[in-house]
Amino acid sequence: MGAPMVLDLMLVAPAITLDPLPLMAFVLVVASARGLRIGLAFITGWTACFVVVLVLVLTLTGGSPPEPRSPPSTAALAVKLAIGVALVALRRARAPAAPERTRAGRAPRPQGP
Repeated sequence: MGAPMVLDLMLVAPAITLDPLPLMAFVLVVASARGLRIGLAFITGWTACFVVVLVLVLTLTGGSPPEPRSPPSTAALAVKLAIGVALVALRRARAPAAPERTRAGRAPRPQGP
């Protein structure tokens, strides 16, 4: 059962690899100073991430795909919600403070010396 799933993933991998954004990123990396070394590190890192995701998927699913049209688990929905809340909180924490507004809705004028 695991072999067909791996074959399917290996067929999808070239489509993901040929996606324009990673290709543009790779071209920019190779065009930079010491581009060949950095490009090799980029490809190695991308391949390592792909292998890690592949191993995690095969480990968690036992090599069998989920049933068609199966709803996501409550844990998956909770994780998505937690990630979303964390990202919103991080964005708000990093956002610069807005200037105070007057009753008319305008920012107060700076006072001259």
